Amino acid sequence: MRIIYAMALEISIKLNEQMVLSIEDIETLFEHRFNKNMLLNLERHILSLNNFRVNFATPLDFVLNLVFLEADVLSLNGARLKLSPEELVNDTIPLLHYALTQYSLSRKKYSSIAIAAICHILQEVDEGLRPVENSGNGPNSDIFYVSELQLHRDHFLDSILEKFP
Repeated sequence: MRIIYAMALEISIKLNEQMVLSIEDIETLFEHRFNKNMLLNLERHILSLNNFRVNFATPLDFVLNLVFLEADVLSLNGARLKLSPEELVNDTIPLLHYALTQYSLSRKKYSSIAIAAICHILQEVDEGLRPVENSGNGPNSDIFYVSELQLHRDHFLDSILEKFP
């Protein structure tokens, strides 16, 4: 059983670290009880059992899946929101890049980073379409706009939570 743990560790190190634990190192760790071919076959077997799906999902993967999954929900803002799923994904890329370069943000759940980026782009698009006469000086001038934006974002988030509780 220890050899399986060692090979799983070796695969994990290959995927996540800059320095690689070589097969020869594992061979040495087990005092040459397992030869290189046996270890390579075990590695190949572990990878094939996982259908070679060993990379974790990135925030971009989540954005792609969520935007195309919720394309109909995202277009419910009527004629005001004219943004294709492709444009929405492209607009999130700089935000995702920034989030992953900031240590405190990059430690968050990748799905949360993706949803935050989508909501931010939706807010930017809505603000760009906001009518000038709606920005008056009265105390209630922004209420309609904020509630409309919030309803749109809430509808998107509710749809996500309904599908992925």
